[in-house]
Amino acid sequence: MKRKIHLPDIVGKHYKEFWHFKGRYRVCKGSRASKKSKTAALWFIYNLMKHPESNLLVCRKEFNTLKNSCFTELKWAINRLGVKYFWEVKQSPLEMTYKPTGQKIYFRGLDDPEKITSIAVEVGTLCWGWLEEAYQVQDEADFDMLDECLRGYLPEGLFYQWTFTFNPWNEHSWIKKRFFDIGEGETVIETLDKGIVKQFYDDEIGEAIQTLAITTNFLMNEFIDNQTLATFKQMKIRNPRHYKVAGLGDWGVVEGNIFDMFTEENTYNRDFVKTGMRYIAIDYGTVNPMVFLDIWDEGEAVYVAKEFYYDSRKTGKQKTDSEYATELKKFLGDMSNNNYPVYVVIDPSAASFKLEVRKLGIRVKDADNGVLDGIRHLSNLFEMKKVFVHEDCKNTIAELESYAWDEKAAKVGREQPIKDNDHTCDALRYFAKTIINPRRWRYGPE
Repeated sequence: MKRKIHLPDIVGKHYKEFWHFKGRYRVCKGSRASKKSKTAALWFIYNLMKHPESNLLVCRKEFNTLKNSCFTELKWAINRLGVKYFWEVKQSPLEMTYKPTGQKIYFRGLDDPEKITSIAVEVGTLCWGWLEEAYQVQDEADFDMLDECLRGYLPEGLFYQWTFTFNPWNEHSWIKKRFFDIGEGETVIETLDKGIVKQFYDDEIGEAIQTLAITTNFLMNEFIDNQTLATFKQMKIRNPRHYKVAGLGDWGVVEGNIFDMFTEENTYNRDFVKTGMRYIAIDYGTVNPMVFLDIWDEGEAVYVAKEFYYDSRKTGKQKTDSEYATELKKFLGDMSNNNYPVYVVIDPSAASFKLEVRKLGIRVKDADNGVLDGIRHLSNLFEMKKVFVHEDCKNTIAELESYAWDEKAAKVGREQPIKDNDHTCDALRYFAKTIINPRRWRYGPE
């Protein structure tokens, strides 16, 4: 069964070099909404079907982030191309199979290196790899391990290639030095409007390794919606430095205050109509502070309405998990007459506390504890919505105003916040990841 499509209408413009490049490394940094991940997903589905001996390995730093990112993007691409009938999509294990030939898309996380190195394909060869949110891989050696997966016999007409898609948050990253800068023995063989094609030639084996390094941004996405465009325009006015990175795709410098878009204008002292979605975000602490945040999503605005912040180091009295569970019950209040859902998201390390909470009939779900991913989502939230914190939430306000990048770590290519006075920020990270992709659970009996 054949179906004719006009590919430019589906893929759009501005990615011609990306689409046709066949060198070893295809590296694309870009802003949010630059359609880089969607273009990559379309390329992979289209070319897997075109080349019957090809297979794809999709990676992120943490395996549990793949389902709601690359896996979803590839499902979208299958539907966008109108070829759903030809694909078998499994969630356990996470895998996609092109039914006419048996070719596969494999999903792996760098948190389980043995599963990466042990991949054996059933049809053809493993020739392509996709590293999404590549900025999260902070050790170049981790990628070198991945790189070795694409090797061996190569059928005629195929080529080995790694595709990187990521936001350019740290100009000290090894990715910039390796792929965007011109290193020793490398030559620029083509200069593009959006980047370069460079080559390293090994005289001993007579092989040339080519790299495409490009920068994309939301202006290259003709499918972008008006609301997102308005968000970028507002970002350009409110936070020009952040706009250069998140809007235009320029390299950023990881330094200074992380949430520099938080100001006194983000605090409030009035009541608001509580009609939206309610979230309770919990950062667990025994020696460190225990934090509960009561957060309401009202659509265009998010309100941090109240906080519970208990620091046993200051009080001299350490509470038990059972006592904290009772405090959470009080914090939630009477839920018997409320029709809106409540999402209780919790630090995944709090196993014993969760048991006590569930004894009281409160449903909780583990939050995604990816620090950098959470910071990105929370930064994006400040750009997408108005975020207000009640003036009584003194600890939340203080931490948002002081939460900063570790500049020493940044200078050696690592992104990490200073680990101090960050407990409400951790709870906010858990909330931000949940609001981007909420799972429907409610407060109530198990």
